[in-house]
Amino acid sequence: MKTTDLRRKKAVTSDPLPEYLLKTFEAYLPHVLGVTAPEHAPLVREATERFDAYVQSLPPHENARDDLEQLLFVTWLFGTFFRFPPRAPWKQAASRRRAFVEHFYSDDQTRMDTVVLRIADLGQALGVVVPRLRRKLKDFTLKDLAKSLREMMSLAFYSNPNADPSVTGYERIWDRSARYAHRHDVDRTALPRLRQPAVFDPKEAASIHQVGHPYDATRLFANDGRPKVAVIGTGAGGAVVAAKLAAEKKGGRPKYDVAVFDAGPRMSPGEYPLDTFVGMGRLFEAGLLTLTKDLDIHLLRGRVVGGGTVMTSGLSVRLRQGTKDAWTRTSGELAIGVGPEELDAGFEAVRERCHMAPMGELDPALYTDASHLLEEGAKTLGPDEPQWRFDADDAWNTVMMRASQHPGERPDQNGDWCFGCGLCNYGCHFGHKLSMDLTYVPDAIAAGAKLHPNLPIERLEGERDAHGQMQVTHLVLGRGLKARVKVDHVVLAAGAVGTPALLLRSAAHDPCWETLPPFRGDHVGTGLGFNYGSGVLGRWPTPFAKPGHFGFQIKYVATRAEDTPFEVKVSGEALANDPLRRGKHFARWVLENAFVPPGLISNLVPGVGAYHRRWMEAYASLAMCATTIGSPQTGRIHADRSVEYHLSDSEIDLNRQALAHLARLYFAAGAEEVGLAGLREDPKPDVAPPGEGLRLTRERFGDATAAEIEQALEPVLHQPEHIMLSSAHPQGGLRMSKEAEAGAVDERFQLRGAPNVSVMDASLFPSTIVVNPWWTISALAHVAAKRIAERI
Repeated sequence: MKTTDLRRKKAVTSDPLPEYLLKTFEAYLPHVLGVTAPEHAPLVREATERFDAYVQSLPPHENARDDLEQLLFVTWLFGTFFRFPPRAPWKQAASRRRAFVEHFYSDDQTRMDTVVLRIADLGQALGVVVPRLRRKLKDFTLKDLAKSLREMMSLAFYSNPNADPSVTGYERIWDRSARYAHRHDVDRTALPRLRQPAVFDPKEAASIHQVGHPYDATRLFANDGRPKVAVIGTGAGGAVVAAKLAAEKKGGRPKYDVAVFDAGPRMSPGEYPLDTFVGMGRLFEAGLLTLTKDLDIHLLRGRVVGGGTVMTSGLSVRLRQGTKDAWTRTSGELAIGVGPEELDAGFEAVRERCHMAPMGELDPALYTDASHLLEEGAKTLGPDEPQWRFDADDAWNTVMMRASQHPGERPDQNGDWCFGCGLCNYGCHFGHKLSMDLTYVPDAIAAGAKLHPNLPIERLEGERDAHGQMQVTHLVLGRGLKARVKVDHVVLAAGAVGTPALLLRSAAHDPCWETLPPFRGDHVGTGLGFNYGSGVLGRWPTPFAKPGHFGFQIKYVATRAEDTPFEVKVSGEALANDPLRRGKHFARWVLENAFVPPGLISNLVPGVGAYHRRWMEAYASLAMCATTIGSPQTGRIHADRSVEYHLSDSEIDLNRQALAHLARLYFAAGAEEVGLAGLREDPKPDVAPPGEGLRLTRERFGDATAAEIEQALEPVLHQPEHIMLSSAHPQGGLRMSKEAEAGAVDERFQLRGAPNVSVMDASLFPSTIVVNPWWTISALAHVAAKRIAERI
């Protein structure tokens, strides 16, 4: 990280956690991760210091620090009273701490949940436990908290460069100069200078969030008489619309006074962090700690100029033909009023601007020994088993994969194409990924748009006209600024969670919004779905000659040859969260191979204690893949950006099915064992022996069919708490439809009842699309920009 002293002095950090909670973290970490040997002690201390720095680096206005305090408070509370007499965790004998960890992760803990709630009641009566915590403890189980605790501890420990030699053998990018001797385009002397410290400066990490402040609300637009157009969000939708509207001309000069707002910082490639723990706070909302309200799904929400396109692997998949046909029909439940030719033209425009290339053209040197294993397993399956396709989807990439794809020099770019460093999810430090921050955002600025990073919008204010429609007149700035800024038109592109939440906050302040058709029809904040899934690791008998971390993150999307949809039954709260009140939905799933650094892979490793450490010691023998499920749209968004999503029993069945097929492919390719990302344990040690988590061995399952593996998983994987589920791709929440009663947004991309409010992000999606959505969002944005320009 590099910054100026002035920017560091301006940095605003969160308060550090109380010392007793940090001591609790340090006391239990060795037993959760199995790093109890004397040589691990300095690493445990550094992990605690890193965690402390991470907490302080989080933006105070996002309140993530308070959630971490509550997580550790419950850990301290239960650990202290686990046995009598009560004793603080750091004063306990190692045997008692180990026993607590084993108990904490041992089963579904219904009894322990009750005990903690009773202690919390007592604490609240004594003024020790805040009422907010007492309410939150009702929403989830200790199993949920246990997952979150292990996640924080493993990230703090394994993202530390000093943990590599003693545990994982991971080779950081600054130690790889010799590996690029054949790359004459690479300045290899620059790589060693990138070395990161074990413990980082929280003020330096947080300083990026202050760039641009203090803002002068009177100078956010050019104020030269042109219509003022505010674009809120710079992701796959907002960046494209901003660039296209800024380029519109009238009388030889720009037609619109465009200002673009983003809640996150703008970074050059060289500012994208190489320390993944720093990256969590810099790039992700709430430091990557956003979860559904019951903690069942971990939501990865980017908060940076360029949006989620900055954190993708670069994989770009065209909308599947069946989904495209349903969306572009002239009528029907999913018809959005966009023709197939328009959408195809949008896809082509994005492909050209982002210099995309087919995945098959990846330089073979960027493949690893782990890249092909899923495909190799599929080739060995018998004719009676389900068959697989690895070319069913039209997969491209925005990462420069060969010299001919290189669009032009940048001062902070090193090398003409990808290094295969594996850090795609934290922005490309070397300038090789042509995401929105390096393409459409600079286009918008070059055309005259003003960009305002670190400036979220709290709400919209307006007036109802004589026809009962809402005319937005002002933006109210966020982060406590509360200044009002006059606008003529607003394009909402804050994402599938951010855009509905912004409208809900606006309605909470002014009930007139609730008279608009989208609010009356319960279309605002409802109908949210995800591409979500779970990671799976395969362990091979010996380390690979070229392990997974020495190459490109992803190679293909795997689809069953007979890709039939899976029926998901919906009832109760989930049914109420679907604005169309459909009793059943249809979902599909695919498999995506990948590989990530130790700090991230440690959360996919099963089990706790010594079992967890043994998996991490086998890092060079691991292959990784993830299931991706296009879920029903049965979630709900709230004004504070919190999300409700309840997995139905049939969705759990679908997860088991996908995981079983993935495990079957890995065993067919020669894996010794397969680990599922979960903490569930089985009292009958068959699938999940105590301490080992969800672990399948070759001895037991090597010759089993996918159906047999699925059946064996049923007793130990029947609740969301049993596995680690995550999503970076929420979709819906403000659905688009040609039919007024079926959607909040019409075919002109206008919010119904608000003529000067347009919407262009994934909140429009009338269904989830299974594959990575960013290319589809940007293609739609090309259509949206034309239609918006026609009416403003």
